[in-house]
Amino acid sequence: MRHFVWYIAIVFLHCDSFGQISRSEARRIAATSNHLPFSRELWLWAVTAQDSELIQALALDSKGRAYAAAMEIPRRRRDPLIRALIGALPSTDRYVGKRIVESLKEINLPPTRRALEQAITHRVMEVRWDAASATASWKFRAAAPVLNEAVRSRYFNAVQPLGEVGSKSDWPVLLELYGEIWNLKDHHSKYSTIPTTILSLAKLRNPWALSEVRKSSILGKGKVSPKLAIKLLGVLKEKGDEELLIKCLSVNEFYVRYPAVEVLGQWGSKRAIPILKRISSGKIPMIHRASTEISQVAYTGYVADCIASGKLPISMSAWNGGKRDSVR
Repeated sequence: MRHFVWYIAIVFLHCDSFGQISRSEARRIAATSNHLPFSRELWLWAVTAQDSELIQALALDSKGRAYAAAMEIPRRRRDPLIRALIGALPSTDRYVGKRIVESLKEINLPPTRRALEQAITHRVMEVRWDAASATASWKFRAAAPVLNEAVRSRYFNAVQPLGEVGSKSDWPVLLELYGEIWNLKDHHSKYSTIPTTILSLAKLRNPWALSEVRKSSILGKGKVSPKLAIKLLGVLKEKGDEELLIKCLSVNEFYVRYPAVEVLGQWGSKRAIPILKRISSGKIPMIHRASTEISQVAYTGYVADCIASGKLPISMSAWNGGKRDSVR
């Protein structure tokens, strides 16, 4: 993903109004950049190709060129190219198909969303799994059985989307995955997949997972980061969690207290006003970081005032003008 961002930045600086760049300029960039998304030869071809050449590459399924064309089309975003991308998907193989799915997701227009919904029946399993994962972002419930199949096959990218569109019937496959991963000796797989699995189960209102999320909201007592746990509780709005989040305000840790401040502000929690005012007045110790202490005091007071007046507060990052580094 990092390479693709560099690719977009590099090309936009040098492209003409038609989306192409000159071959000599493309060669110069390719010779000096370490951030190209695939081979220099294919990149050179894709960014200098005419639209008709990109369409032909997709129609002929010419492997490397088809992949390069699929990656280039979201940058140009012209209707004939998008139609060619959609038309190529049903018959494509795994390598190009996965790239087309990613490009359609990036373009994110009604026709590309419909194409992704249809692709959940694709003959290539990883293509249909990726398509189903993409559709979860707009809660396409019909993708749930495909995502269940993917999780059963230990396709970890499907775990989080299954939590978005699944149901109680998907608990067993996620719990089975949790048990299997927990017993692994591979610590990277263990600690990257377990939190995602717990969060997906919690979104599906699994009691055990909800208990784990609540324990995680107080630093050091669970298997999920406190920030993610608190934000999920804010989305789920389960009965009794208001009291837990108010307790989080007393924890002298930035990534516990300030997610809780934001969530309680979004909920309009009147019960939180006294402790918010105590924090903003300095009666509860602040998290001592020179770059954040003033922001902490001011933002907490702002949220308390919003709740008292019935207004909806904005997030801390937005309140700070988007300067996220100032609140880390």
